[in-house]
Amino acid sequence: QKVAAARLCEACSWYDIQPPKDLQKLAIGVGTVLGALSAPTAIAGTAAGIKQNKAVAKESRGMVNPNLIGAG
Repeated sequence: QKVAAARLCEACSWYDIQPPKDLQKLAIGVGTVLGALSAPTAIAGTAAGIKQNKAVAKESRGMVNPNLIGAG
């Protein structure tokens, strides 16, 4: 349940949707202070990375950039 909740919270961030508080609590694990502090930052970083990747893909119009192959 914890893993599924975390994945749902991450998916919500892709679409700029605020996940329900109960789902966030389940994803973090009630009582896990360190997780509670770091989870929003990790989710925000993932969302930002996805948005950047979508922008690059849109700009490429389906063309492959050989300079990016193997990068990362």
